[in-house]
Parts: sequence; structure tokens; C-alpha cells
Amino acid sequence: MSEYLESKLSYIHPSDVTTSNLKNSPEGIILLSDVSKPNQTPLDVRVDKVPKYAEGREDSVYQVQFGDMTISGQTDSSPKIIQPVAIKAADSLSHAIREYNTIKYLNSREEGRRLTFQTLGFTRWGSNYSVITEFESGVVTYDNTILNETYSPTESEISEALTTAALTLATLNYLNLVHGDFQVKNTARDINNRVRIVDLTEMRRFNSPDDTFEDIALYIESLSKFGTRFSPVSPQQFDEYFLKTYEKNIPDVFPGSKRLEVKMAIHALRDMLDVTLITPR
Repeated sequence: MSEYLESKLSYIHPSDVTTSNLKNSPEGIILLSDVSKPNQTPLDVRVDKVPKYAEGREDSVYQVQFGDMTISGQTDSSPKIIQPVAIKAADSLSHAIREYNTIKYLNSREEGRRLTFQTLGFTRWGSNYSVITEFESGVVTYDNTILNETYSPTESEISEALTTAALTLATLNYLNLVHGDFQVKNTARDINNRVRIVDLTEMRRFNSPDDTFEDIALYIESLSKFGTRFSPVSPQQFDEYFLKTYEKNIPDVFPGSKRLEVKMAIHALRDMLDVTLITPR
């Protein structure tokens, strides 16, 4: 997105979000609406980039753009609606729909609580699609604390980040999902100190404990920014705050037939921490 984008506004009912319907929607911004608006004159909509919304999300700015969406009224005297948004480009139409369905699934699991950001709609420009979600202030990913290169994180910051990551993974596994891109930058809490699931692009159905092993191994690699710096987390801290937190949740997450296999995977990871966590000697 440049400094702003403008288009006519169209609507789609949540139950009508399909490949065919989105492919045949008007170009521009397409918002979800439970109310049919077939005869309404298309409104003008504009999204202005807001740089301050990207603070704490610097690693995401090339995939996600942040701004204020302004919807003009039917007349000059009609009030305008302003909504902070995040717009994330999708690799394809099918990926955009898959992300929408994943968001809908996650946010329907617990009554009155969202596990991830709320979908507002889509953009379509030719064969290029994006997913529009509600922007929420106060959600800061943990790479901004424990991977901040300007200072060393405190013990409490490390504890909070690792505990949140473990609870995030346990939540996903309980919902029969794996993250697929489980990095420090994709773990967060919201302004109410609740776990917030970030970046759903690679999320998929849980198949075996190997999926959990791979998610945790990727998270460990991200602590050293994939070998480009020392990890701020020691093997002892990772064991205490991440692995033990995850282990406590195993009985609630997995059926009895899977628990031993998951525990064995965690045990294998624990034995590898001195090698996989790149820390100063």
C-alpha cells in the first residue's frame, strides 16, 4: 500500500465468502456485512497509512500495512466512519479465504473472547487479494522485548515471553492446529494480558507430535534470529518457562494415547537445548 488507497465500497455476507463470489466481486475494498445492501449507492472508502500503528510490528510491515479506513456517508453531511485496520496481502485467493476461515474458527472457540484479530473484509485488485482485519492497539509481539537489541531483557520479561509462547502453542494444539511459523515475533498478549495468536498464514491441522516438535524447534531458532545473534534465553530459562509450562498442559491438550509420545518429544528437545540455543559461552 502506498500512502493511501481509495476505492468504491462493496459488501459480502460472511456466509457468501467463497472463491467464486470473491473472484466476481467488484475491485476495491469488500467489507463483511450481515445485512444485505443490494440497492445502496456504493460509498467511497479510503485507507490512509498510519506509521505509528506499525510500532512494535516492524518485522511485519512488508507483509502487513496499517492505517485508518474512512468510509464516507451517503451525503456530504453524513458522518464518516473511521476504523483502524491492518491489511495483509495473501499469496492467492484460496489463501485469503483459508486465513478468513481460520480466523473465524479461532474466534468462535471461546464465547466472548477473541484468540486473534477480527476480520473486517478483503481487498481485490485484479487477481491480487488481501485480508482486512481490525487493528488493535496494545498488542505488541515479544520480539520487541526479548529480542530488542538495545538492551538485555529482564528475567520477568523472559518469563512472560516464554510462558506466553508455551500457552499459545498449547491453545493451538488443543484446537487441533499447529502454527507452522512459530517464531518469537508471532507470539503476543493483548492489552488485557490475554494470549493473542498472530500470523495464521502457515497454520494447519495437527497430525502428530512431530508437528509440536517442529513448532518448538522453529521458535528456538528464532530466539537467535536464525543464528545471526546470541539467544537472550539460556537453556535453563527455556526449560523452566517454556517446556515446563507446555508440559503442564499436556493432559488437557492430548488424549491419553498421544501423551507419552508428546512427552518424549519434549524430553528430546530438553536434551538438545545446550546445542540448539545459541548463547554466549
